[in-house]
Amino acid sequence: MQQIRMAIRGKGDVLMGKNTMMRKAIRGQITKFPQLEKLLPHIVGNIGFVFTNEDLTEVRDILLSNKKEAPAKAGAIAPLDVFVPAGSTGQGPEKTSFFQALAIPTKITKGMIEILSDVHLVHKDEKVGASESALLGMLNIRPFHYGLVCKTVYDNGSVFSPEILDIKDDDIIAKFCEGIANIAGVSLAIGYPTAASVPHSIINGFKNVAAVCLEADIDIPQISSIKEYLADPSKFAAAATTAAPAAVEDKKEVGRSMMRSLLLATCLAAASAFVPPSAVPVGGAQSAVTMQQRPKVTQKAKPLSPGSNYPSTKNIQKQASGFGSFLQRFQKTEGKSKYGMPIFLPNGNINPKYLAAERAEMAANQKLNMKAEAAKTKKMKAKGTFFLDDYIRKKVGNVGSNKEYYQSGR
Repeated sequence: MQQIRMAIRGKGDVLMGKNTMMRKAIRGQITKFPQLEKLLPHIVGNIGFVFTNEDLTEVRDILLSNKKEAPAKAGAIAPLDVFVPAGSTGQGPEKTSFFQALAIPTKITKGMIEILSDVHLVHKDEKVGASESALLGMLNIRPFHYGLVCKTVYDNGSVFSPEILDIKDDDIIAKFCEGIANIAGVSLAIGYPTAASVPHSIINGFKNVAAVCLEADIDIPQISSIKEYLADPSKFAAAATTAAPAAVEDKKEVGRSMMRSLLLATCLAAASAFVPPSAVPVGGAQSAVTMQQRPKVTQKAKPLSPGSNYPSTKNIQKQASGFGSFLQRFQKTEGKSKYGMPIFLPNGNINPKYLAAERAEMAANQKLNMKAEAAKTKKMKAKGTFFLDDYIRKKVGNVGSNKEYYQSGR
């Protein structure tokens, strides 16, 4: 307390007293200052007052910076979690039993007790035991700190939490901008123009106009620079490295449009790469792709492990089952399945007729299984082995009750 009073001298005064006396003094001034009544609900517990005309944040920081280390006394409520770090304790081997009583793993290193790993000794909001207090005192660990904590702020008749002092001007501006962005988003979604959404609507309209002009090859002054960048992308790269930040922001939309076109072209190229071999023209004057013929599987081939004979080498072998044989059999559209039809269409999609046949077979098998299950249940009921009581009666027989039941030995 003396350190706090010295640190705050000239900036404020600290007043401590009994809660009853402080409430009585405030009630005596309520007739002149009615706003003081807001302080009465907060005068509870071990509290005091700090009076100041200086910056509230500065005074709060001074209070929090002056803390006093204190040992963990037995029976005290721990305000925080206490850990004992791993390492040498400086204690001799005669103290080993003390550590063992607290289930702390230790070993002897160079004649000193060493803790092997960090130990969570005291939990927050729990009482400190006598053994834990003795161990912390032995290791010269003072885990607790005591000082003043700002609970409530009173300023010009308003009572608020001290967390409000941490709010800066930038935080307020960020929240304001976030609210404007939400208003603009809702306005654009429902088609209701507002002051926040009109600039976005104008920009989106210009994008549509620019897209139509570029597609229809219509010249307007506003898209001349866009055409230059599309004609020579190197200009866009040079402008991005030399232009000012404001100019870069204006050209971001052009870059996004170019990236969308590039992404679409890449997706189309990737899709064409996955066209099945039968759908790609091979040979001829107009063919630009030459497909490599895969080697055929001979009847004398030896079986391999499942999934190991994908037909990409000259040493193609055959197996009775497995992923490799599936690919060998059905990778082309002319390969027939057990239903007498190919699995894949020429465009690479799954054959709907094959799916229908497969589902019909599954439905038929399910119907057969249900029929067999019903027949089995009927047979067990006829034998008297389906229900549990019938089964017990058949195995054990009818037993009596009371004395006859216990004397029967069953």
